[in-house]
Amino acid sequence: MNMELYDLTNPQKSIWLTEQYYKGSSINNVCGTVLIDDIVNFDILSKAINVFLRDNDSFRIHLLIDNDGNVKQKIVEYSEQDFVVTNIEDNDDLLLFESKLARTPFDIIEHDLFKMSPYKLPTGKGGFVVTAHHIIADACTASLVASKIMSIYSSLLKDEYVLSTPTSYINYINSEKEYLNSPKFEKDKEYWEEQFKSVPEFGIIPSLKDSSVESCSAERKVFEINNLLLNEINTFCKDNRISLFNFFMAIYALYIGRVSNLNDFVLGTPILNRTTFSEKITPGMFISTVPFKFSTQKDNTFVQFAQKIGLDSLSMFRHQKYPYQEILEYIRKSNPSQPNLYDILISYQNSKTNRNNCDVPYSVRWTFNGNVADSMQIHIFDMNDEGSLNIAYDYRLNKYSAKDIQNINDRILNIINQILKNSDILLENIEIVTPWEKNKLINEFNSTYLKYDHSKTVVDYFEEQVEKNPNNVALVFKMKKLTYSELNKKVNSLARYLNFNNIQKNSIVGIIVNRSFEMIISILAVLKSGASYIPIDPEYPEDRIRYILENSNCDAIITIQKQFTKVQSLGFKKTVVIADLKNENVYNLPSDNLNNEISQDDLSYLIFTSGSTGNPKGVMLTHKNLNNFINSMFNRIAYLKDGMYHSIISITTMSFDIFAFETIVSLCGGLKLFITDDFEQKITAKIERLILDNKIEIIQSTPSIMNFHLDNSIMNGFSCLKYVMLAGEQLPKQLVDKILKISPECTVYNGYGPSETTIFSTVTDVTHLDKITIGKPLDNTQIYILNDELIVLPVGCIGEIYIAGDGVGKGYIGRPDLTAARYLSNPFINNSVMYKTGDVGFWTDEGTIICKGRSDSQIKLRGLRVELGEIENCINSFNKSANFLSAVIVKDVSNVQTLIAYISADKKVEVKKLRDYIANKLPTYMIPTYFVVLDKLPLTPNGKINKKELANYSLDIQETDSVHTPPRNLIEANIVSSIKKKLGITTFGIDDNIFDYGADSLSIISILTDLFQYKISLKVYDFYKNPTVRELYDKVLCASYENTLSDVTRLNALDDIAKHLNSTTTGKEDFSKKCVLLTGVTGFLGIHILAELLQNIDKISLIYCLIRPKYQKGIQERLFEKLHFYFGNKYDELAKKYVICINSDMISEGLGLSTDDFENIKKDVDLVIHSAANVKHYGDYALFSSVNIEGTRKIIDLCKSIDVPLYYISTMTISGNYLLEQDLSDVTFTEKSFYVNQDFSENVYSRSKLFAESMVLEAISKGLKATIFRIGDLSSRYDDGHFQSNINENAIYSRLKSLLEISAIPDSILNANLEFTPVDFASKALVKIVWSDNGLDRIFHIYNPNTITAEMLLEYVRRIGYNVNVVSQNEFINLVKSLSTDEINQSKISGIINDFTKNNDMIYNHIIKQNNTITCEYLSSLGFKWPVLDFEYFAKLIKYMQEVGFIK
Repeated sequence: MNMELYDLTNPQKSIWLTEQYYKGSSINNVCGTVLIDDIVNFDILSKAINVFLRDNDSFRIHLLIDNDGNVKQKIVEYSEQDFVVTNIEDNDDLLLFESKLARTPFDIIEHDLFKMSPYKLPTGKGGFVVTAHHIIADACTASLVASKIMSIYSSLLKDEYVLSTPTSYINYINSEKEYLNSPKFEKDKEYWEEQFKSVPEFGIIPSLKDSSVESCSAERKVFEINNLLLNEINTFCKDNRISLFNFFMAIYALYIGRVSNLNDFVLGTPILNRTTFSEKITPGMFISTVPFKFSTQKDNTFVQFAQKIGLDSLSMFRHQKYPYQEILEYIRKSNPSQPNLYDILISYQNSKTNRNNCDVPYSVRWTFNGNVADSMQIHIFDMNDEGSLNIAYDYRLNKYSAKDIQNINDRILNIINQILKNSDILLENIEIVTPWEKNKLINEFNSTYLKYDHSKTVVDYFEEQVEKNPNNVALVFKMKKLTYSELNKKVNSLARYLNFNNIQKNSIVGIIVNRSFEMIISILAVLKSGASYIPIDPEYPEDRIRYILENSNCDAIITIQKQFTKVQSLGFKKTVVIADLKNENVYNLPSDNLNNEISQDDLSYLIFTSGSTGNPKGVMLTHKNLNNFINSMFNRIAYLKDGMYHSIISITTMSFDIFAFETIVSLCGGLKLFITDDFEQKITAKIERLILDNKIEIIQSTPSIMNFHLDNSIMNGFSCLKYVMLAGEQLPKQLVDKILKISPECTVYNGYGPSETTIFSTVTDVTHLDKITIGKPLDNTQIYILNDELIVLPVGCIGEIYIAGDGVGKGYIGRPDLTAARYLSNPFINNSVMYKTGDVGFWTDEGTIICKGRSDSQIKLRGLRVELGEIENCINSFNKSANFLSAVIVKDVSNVQTLIAYISADKKVEVKKLRDYIANKLPTYMIPTYFVVLDKLPLTPNGKINKKELANYSLDIQETDSVHTPPRNLIEANIVSSIKKKLGITTFGIDDNIFDYGADSLSIISILTDLFQYKISLKVYDFYKNPTVRELYDKVLCASYENTLSDVTRLNALDDIAKHLNSTTTGKEDFSKKCVLLTGVTGFLGIHILAELLQNIDKISLIYCLIRPKYQKGIQERLFEKLHFYFGNKYDELAKKYVICINSDMISEGLGLSTDDFENIKKDVDLVIHSAANVKHYGDYALFSSVNIEGTRKIIDLCKSIDVPLYYISTMTISGNYLLEQDLSDVTFTEKSFYVNQDFSENVYSRSKLFAESMVLEAISKGLKATIFRIGDLSSRYDDGHFQSNINENAIYSRLKSLLEISAIPDSILNANLEFTPVDFASKALVKIVWSDNGLDRIFHIYNPNTITAEMLLEYVRRIGYNVNVVSQNEFINLVKSLSTDEINQSKISGIINDFTKNNDMIYNHIIKQNNTITCEYLSSLGFKWPVLDFEYFAKLIKYMQEVGFIK
């Protein structure tokens, strides 16, 4: 019997990983049934199965876990087995029997990994079900098992001698070992790494199902390709020299590429991985899954595509033995978060049962185990060699429905039929939807015809309302009113004035007017004059206004006296009309209606939107466009349809196209329009007051703005709204719910559409929808969702949205090139144009559309359309000699969509000047909030700026240069957030003066009210004395921290808590396994704590490490960089297995944890070791408090919320050593001390740590289980002298360096006792205490009590070869003074310059005596002792300082 233990093979390792991920499931069960079409002799069948088990050792594999925690396998000795025959009633009963076996998980450790289950039917026929764990069997094995057992059974029935033909999986185990150390392995490695130099996305098949719940539960749906179709396919393959495998791979790759909207992608495919004859007849787990890269070239024929797949697969087969896990690990070096390389697997099963040696008739079928590791696995097979093909779809139930699978297969058959009919068909011409689907998508979903009067214009609709209700109030502004009749008269008068000034049909008029009556009057007057208007925000920079006027060849400007000076500065040489109501020249003309001829094709207005080339582009809309839109709104919107006199408030900026809906369309519908002024427009309280006082029913807004106002509501003013129209950006379901909570009877609409297709192209009532859609096309509008080749995409598949119909405008003024690129000929309707929106989305089964965002660099920011390219071009033009390169992205910062500009340049970037430059070119909403300067921007393999990678960069303060200085900690972030919220502004920095943004005593009170939730206590006069957030924090809030530390009563109370903590001096080791959450793992102590935990891995189930990404480094990269620096590759395997890195930030709300990460921590973690801290002893106290105080506060909150103990890392420096000048020599600072009258005025680090420790003590007194570790002066590792990477920042080592470099030491310090605590001993002591029975609710002093005198250290350094002289204190001071005036040698004294007291003394003894007797006794009971440091230790310490170049 061979009981040798073997490692798992690479194919087995993949199965083991799947098993660990889906523990307790049947995901790895391989199940097949042999159906014998004859009377079965079950005794002989049992013998046949036993012969098989005897001769094939893979079915005698047992798994076990060795002493090191590694999984191993062994071959157990054969012993004859008895099999129970199960009586089965009929085929349905058999199917249930098979399913139960297939779905029953194996107990995989030290148990059989197979189950043979004979069954008997009432007829006497029967067979057996074989169920095996995938770790011992693959698909080929299933065929081999059937063939081998049935061959033996057949021979035994005939009393023939059964020749023993043993096979051994051990041969494969050994051959793989040889392979892994062979040149072939290296060659394969080179091949695969070349293949995946760049990582394409994995192909997916979209679905409408909500797959947010992770589950491997699955179903199988099988389809048959009949003999007739298969014969055609075989003939096609033969004629074109394509294998059946490559044919189907090409079919599915084409389909998946299309529905994924990807040209380059990866699918998984299993490869037999049996390269020798012996392996081909050996049962066992051989199969290897490889990532197959596909690249679809649209101008290729299908045959060319399939042939290319054939060549690629041949190359791949030559390198098939290379482990998939190795490929994945290689990719994860540059893409640490890469979970897998594929999500869909396609297998072509050419393993068939061999019946040559069997006279007994039988067939074989698979049974699905009910689980699948990928979203979908597609198996193509003919197991029984019947001349037909079966296609089995194993699909996850959380992602797909049976209908989805049916549709997919129908489309596959449709693609096959197209190819068989035309062997030369190009990929780009292959339809992926069935003819039935195409008709539905193109025609049924776009059945939107609405008859309307094509002779009418917006002027006619408005004048009808004037005639119908002349005395109804049309406009309200600042409590003044204009009736429809009064408004019409003023409009007519201004229109005539325009006509008198030669403004008429085909003229273009720019309107630069503040929010007012005049704004509406001007728009209507231009329309009545026969001209078209351009709404121009008066707040636009002059350069932008000037460009708009020039680009549109504007004929006139309408403005008001308030803006006249600005208009004059534009240098406009044509007509300028002052439209103020008091201008008698304008409003004293005849006021009856005009009879100007206006045709449907005349321009009604132009709207300038952000342009990718650096300048805005002017969209031309006609009267036909507006006419259709008005009629569609009257048909779709309840309050426009019911004919009642409703009231609406206008808060939208005039230059935003949806402004026309809330104003012009409302007036055409006879509504009462309330106009907010420029101030009211932004202030929630003002809007609420208008709504409440006037019982306003309707509001339109972007979702962002609406959410802002609801969050700032103080008088429940929005509760009386009956209709809310939301448009301009994606609408979150939470906002709809929030509106309905405030106003339950409200109807909420979602409007979608680009400016180029007239305001909205879809509008839908989302009030009662579970999932937000943009609805169906408006009347006389067609919407298509297409791929890049304008091929129709199926329901559920994301593609670009194209819009056709009566709403599509005429194009871009003065930009025929851009018009041709975006306004395309409609392939589905003759003589029609469709607009390429750049938005992406998909159809639902109901014919509604879900919009998923943009496909290009254009975004919607708070409803305003922004071309990121325009901003980038503006930045790049700032200093052409500096070779500016920029990338602008939108990122969620504190739940606010924020523009961030990343910049690289040859010269220093002066951000203040750059921002001022941009401010003169772009509107304020297009100015980035942050400017991040990098050495170089990350690039994709194709040399383009990698914006996806930039989106993962953390917004570190150090790398951010912003005019609006960002908050330094959470408290400042909360104050800034409240200021922005309450002042209605989008940008504010900690150095901005609050009164420059319109703050007054009332707004400050509202800010204070908001800050109450954060427990931030300020007074109104604090703001007047300290008008910036930085001053408020530093001078008021930090002072409150200082007051806390100077509150002797409180400090004494905390000292009393410390005195009454557990002080037991004995403990026992705890051997239980625990899951640890560790912070500060990239620090010197933190990384050694991690190493110590990994050293004790038998006590560890998992280690969660909270790590902040830094600069361009991911969290795993940061962790392994530190591990490699301190330990080489020693802990790599353990870290990969047991350490989970989590993206986190101590200064962010909730530690920056995602919901999933928090839930995992809550579920798994048993204890928290909090080692994260800012450990510098000098600097801005705000930076220390953000991490050391606020970070600790959040860790305490975390421990409370998940109910686990906290082990907090503090410092011995809170004892006040080195800081006091008063005589406290009789004071001893023990583990039962907290406050001994120490002073913290000079050390911000100690001050912050003391405050943090006080919070832990208070939490302990309120029930939190916690322990405080006060760490001493950490020094080099005991075993090799290795020290922290930033050695130059360590005070002790800098001090030693200075003494060595100046070659002198004062005699006054020779008797000083110096503490050196080796970091490896400190981490070992700490972990021992954590895993002990009495280690909670107490304080430990973790430092080495075995000190060394300065005189002894001097002797050691002299023995090493350094000539250091002992001098008097005066001589030493004079030497330091002389060096301080010598610029060349000044650096030599940098390590000791802070050691001098005011009296020029150097004190290295602890003024307050420190004691750790309790700790030492406790550690001793756990078998730990501190080392005595000798010459050998300091020799290693000095050698390391030399090796890293710190000293010579």
